[in-house]
Amino acid sequence: MRKLFIPLALAFLLMGSACQNQSAPQTDEQTAQKETPKEEAQKETEEEPMSEEEAFAEAAAGPFEITMTAVPAKKLPFNGLMVHGPDLEEATEVKDIKGTYYLLRNQYFSEGRHYMSLGYYFWDGQEAKRQNIKHYDMENCNFDLVSKFPNAAFQIADEDKDGEAEIYCFSQLDCVSDVSPTNLDLHVFEGQNYYQLAGNNKVEGLGGEFKPSDNFKAEEKIFNYASDIFNSFSDKVKAY
Repeated sequence: MRKLFIPLALAFLLMGSACQNQSAPQTDEQTAQKETPKEEAQKETEEEPMSEEEAFAEAAAGPFEITMTAVPAKKLPFNGLMVHGPDLEEATEVKDIKGTYYLLRNQYFSEGRHYMSLGYYFWDGQEAKRQNIKHYDMENCNFDLVSKFPNAAFQIADEDKDGEAEIYCFSQLDCVSDVSPTNLDLHVFEGQNYYQLAGNNKVEGLGGEFKPSDNFKAEEKIFNYASDIFNSFSDKVKAY
């Protein structure tokens, strides 16, 4: 009986081992089948990349500081920047949610004519791309030449809270005598948008107040598409 028992025991052991080897692939297959739905669920929960507009909107919703800094002419990235005249009077660097902008303000004399210019550029890291530019000139003034960018009106804001800077500045260029009113233009730069309100400064009463030009009714149409900040600021312009 001992001789028969040993071979039978070995046979049972070999059969058990074979069954285990056959069942192992089934277990692996079941595990793989269980993992597949998890992977599909992960793919479904993955968000699509945001568009540029959505990214700007999300960033604007959070805390974002807009800055304005005076920049020496020698430190400007002149690749693409157009400076009218022999010397640049003033350059300002503006940083907002879209990137870096440069506002150039300049005035100069040439052959009996006085020039003023305003240029607003976007810097993409390699080249300056012009957004807006304004030119003024005055020739043969036999009275008092008034030419300046009043600094008190030069400011930055973001009252519509979209992360884009709004730059406000005045310019004056006129030929007057005594205390006559002078031309006074209000400029607003916001990215590629530009708004302007022309008029003159009053000398009656306390003086210094802004008075719209005679063709203000024609210019009033700008309020139909100007930003809210431009409208509110225009209403508050009293002195500079």
